[in-house]
Amino acid sequence: MKKQIYLVFIVAGLFAFNSCSLDKLPSGDIFTEGQKEGVVEPSPEKLQGDINGMTAGLTRFNVLEEEDHFDYGFPAICLILESIGQDMVAPNVGYNHFREPQDYSDKIVTSLYSELIWRTLYYNILNANKILAFAPEGTEDGQLQRFRGQALGFRAFSYLNLVQIYQFTYISNKDKPGVPLILEENDENPRATVEAVYDRIMEDLTEAIDLLEGYRPKNKGEMSQNVAYGLRARANLLMHKWKEAAEDAGKAMSGFRAATLPEVSVPGFNSADASNWIWGILINNETEVAQTGIINWPSMLCSLTGNGYTTLTGTYRSANVNFWNEIPQSDIRKEWFVYPHPNELNEESEEVLNSKLVEDFILDDKNKQGKDIKVTVGEYLGYSLFTNVKFHAYKSQLMNAENASDWPLMRVEEMILIQAEGLAMSGNLSEAKRVLEDFVINNRNSEFKSVAITPEAFQDEVWFQRRMELWGEGFSFFDLMRLEKGITRVDTEGNTLYPSGTQYNLAPNDPVLLYPIPEAEINVNDAIDAKDNNPSAEKPKEVGE
Repeated sequence: MKKQIYLVFIVAGLFAFNSCSLDKLPSGDIFTEGQKEGVVEPSPEKLQGDINGMTAGLTRFNVLEEEDHFDYGFPAICLILESIGQDMVAPNVGYNHFREPQDYSDKIVTSLYSELIWRTLYYNILNANKILAFAPEGTEDGQLQRFRGQALGFRAFSYLNLVQIYQFTYISNKDKPGVPLILEENDENPRATVEAVYDRIMEDLTEAIDLLEGYRPKNKGEMSQNVAYGLRARANLLMHKWKEAAEDAGKAMSGFRAATLPEVSVPGFNSADASNWIWGILINNETEVAQTGIINWPSMLCSLTGNGYTTLTGTYRSANVNFWNEIPQSDIRKEWFVYPHPNELNEESEEVLNSKLVEDFILDDKNKQGKDIKVTVGEYLGYSLFTNVKFHAYKSQLMNAENASDWPLMRVEEMILIQAEGLAMSGNLSEAKRVLEDFVINNRNSEFKSVAITPEAFQDEVWFQRRMELWGEGFSFFDLMRLEKGITRVDTEGNTLYPSGTQYNLAPNDPVLLYPIPEAEINVNDAIDAKDNNPSAEKPKEVGE
């Protein structure tokens, strides 16, 4: 009985969300599934609305129906994951709507963050399954083949995220419970093993790659063959299929190029038009999360917006001091964060927080005596140490109050780093070093040289490159889990920027790193009992306690 309630709830919510697709006739009237089948048979292109709904679902607002300010889709999931790690610091205050993931108080069955992750990604899976029901395996209709390929790719993407959040990494945990596999033909939905989930991911992506051959997506928000290759590269990396990961990464970035040094010497990472974006969430000022004003990713992460929790309340996302200190001075990515510079604009202070990325952003202000002065953007907006300036405001306009920036899901640089790691770990260290050095020297740090003499040491070099390059984009937690690294927020000398209440160092695979499956799911899914769930975890002790 519980399962029936669950399915009615989910499907009702899903169809309400997709009101712009085949759930409505051109006149706007709702029509039945039987009528829909009649439309699809002669006109498979009508399913395009459902495809659009699936891509839009990644930036769905208020999936929890509580109007929580962290509830704005997959970019919020990325910030949840970044907050769990060791490289992104934020104040431990009420305006930080991701403070529970940062202080580990949310690893409980009633966690709204876990429920946000669960609902967002399973909505995407169920939407994909709806499309797959109309585009069955073996269809010879070219348009339906494309729709099927895109749906399979989106479903695999969702499962690949879910299985990394609700269980430890593949290699050491193949037989452990992962997440429910909800497919078109499913009757029961227990937790499938990690291996079974990965098997499904690989099957979906391999078929998607075949079906999307020759398809040219209308925009970078759609699933393409490049994206499917990139997702399979990620999965192969997790499964230690090193050679295959390198090969897939190379295919994923075909036709794209890395961002150049000049391109990353200014704030950016806000538009899918960039040459290095393979896939992204497309947002505009009509998108609901943008219409909310401040319930969106720029509000929480962009330090240059004119309308956000960052700039309006000082709740900035910054690099941890240990991480920032490791970045070479010659690497442009050190400049993605502000740090002390001599104050050459006014006499209000000896030093200001600045960086090469924003040194030309000069604003008019008044000092305490009411005198007109020139100030840096850091002075004007009240930056804290190592505040990030990586992400620009909408349309790259300083202090733009519209928060309608796109969100990156897959970039060329990630694929280059997968390729390099895969080459090294499959026995071709020399070629791996060539790939890595070619990218870094030409685009990020002209003085870089790989010093690794073993594949494992090189893997650590790549990991640090990933920490720098992908900072803030949702990858750091997955890398910590994949590589079975501990979390070090406080170094051996006690240095940290993490505020009191969040100063934790954790061993690899600490239970507090896993989310329990939401209680809301346990209550409505007959195939999962409380004993099948990941245990709730208590907050760890802070360093020095």
